[in-house]
Amino acid sequence: MEAFDYSDEYLIKYVHFVHRIRINSVHPGVVATPPVLQTQSAGVTQTILSGSAMERIAQPIEIARSILFLASDESSYMTGAELVVDGGYLAKGS
Repeated sequence: MEAFDYSDEYLIKYVHFVHRIRINSVHPGVVATPPVLQTQSAGVTQTILSGSAMERIAQPIEIARSILFLASDESSYMTGAELVVDGGYLAKGS
């Protein structure tokens, strides 16, 4: 794991400083896509909803807007960021 962390960090620094490319990542929670909606039972859906601080599943457009933000000039000073878009699932500690 340590070697992976080092190589990942090196890649971000190399690409950014040599090529002036910003590298960020988006980490979505559960998103209401057709495969997710088709495989959800009532019990699983309730478990997911209760685990999220917002108590709902994300819509695809919400994740897309986060990606659009990272691709825009509005995030021109961001690099190496991990943008968690999970409705507060991790923050709630589920």
